[in-house]
This record gives sequence, C-alpha cells and structure tokens, in this order.
Amino acid sequence: MKEENNPGVLLKARRIELGLTMREFAAKYNMSAAVLNQLEKGKIKYPSMKTLYAIADALEFPINTVCALYSITANNEEDTDKSSEEQSPKQKLISALLSYNVPDDKVETIIDYIDFVKEKDENSILNRKTKMKRHFN
Repeated sequence: MKEENNPGVLLKARRIELGLTMREFAAKYNMSAAVLNQLEKGKIKYPSMKTLYAIADALEFPINTVCALYSITANNEEDTDKSSEEQSPKQKLISALLSYNVPDDKVETIIDYIDFVKEKDENSILNRKTKMKRHFN
C-alpha cells in the first residue's frame, strides 16, 4: 500500500499531534492498541464499522470521508480485483450505501437492521431445527 494512500498515516499523525501513546489513543477512541498499530501500518484494509467510526471520531472526519479513504486505498492498489474480493459483505454494503449518499446515521441504522433481521432468521432456523428434532425423537 502506498504511504500517501494509507489512512493510517493520518491516524498516526493525529495521535502524535495529541501527544498520546498508542495505548492512550486506542483507549480514548475505544479500540485496541493492536488494531491501532495495524491501522497505522496500513495492514488492515477494511476495518470493521465500529473501527471506522472510531477513526472518524479520532480524525474528526465524517464517516463518509473515512469510508472513502479506505475505498480509495483499495482502488489505488495494483491488485484491485483481489482487494474487492477481500471486502466483507458488510463493507461492500457500506460502500454501496455511501455511493448513494445515504447519511451516516442512516447507514448505521440500516446495518443494525440487517444484523437484527439476520439474527432473527438464525434464531428462527434454530427453533425450527429444535422442533424437528423433538418431532422425530
């Protein structure tokens, strides 16, 4: 990853500007020092939504800007197809929502709703399996 395209460089600069150690910075923005270290080195290409929000808070950027920084990083790599394949379904959804200019708070609400529905469906499947087992036992 090219250094000028690495959002971790901005994160490290912000940490140094605040005069904080990695542990202090990580604690302040609710992430682990290990994740912060990997972010600063550009080793995490697609952070979780929670981490993206922590980065946005730390940099005082809108979440759309932070997501765009990570999309730009992926698109500027020589191996673009591989980077796209490495994205999680959630990251692909976030990118799609942001490309439609969905406001930050709505993106989070949509992701939460999808997680809720997915969990509900998983519980429903488990309940059906349990009933089937009882029926056949």
